[in-house]
Amino acid sequence: MAQSKRWLPQWGQLFEALKEARRQMRLPAKFHATISGPFGLFDVTGIDVHRNGAGVKAEHPLEKGALVYLRISEYDLAGFAHVKHCSEHEGGYRLGLEFREPLAHERGESFDWNRRKVGRDTYRPWDETEA
Repeated sequence: MAQSKRWLPQWGQLFEALKEARRQMRLPAKFHATISGPFGLFDVTGIDVHRNGAGVKAEHPLEKGALVYLRISEYDLAGFAHVKHCSEHEGGYRLGLEFREPLAHERGESFDWNRRKVGRDTYRPWDETEA
């Protein structure tokens, strides 16, 4: 009985740690992006990324729950996200963003060029049948 009393607090601490664990593994990621919304537009730097969101460094704070448009031009990715948290960090702010849906390729000129229509008479190697 004495041993169980000694282990009980440790199990409680372990349970609390597991409860606070993040649902998605975050991967360190360094990227440059822009965030825009009713507040205007400003540059941010990526800290980490995961399937459902990203962490970024910004010079300006944003309110929790704010809807933003994140654009990562170097990867031609963009999408809407909500600010999950904002905290002061090293002379700036850290923002936790949760994507409304997975980021998608932008539909700019470079995207259209890669997706241009192929005409009926255009040679397409993937249409050849194996001999």
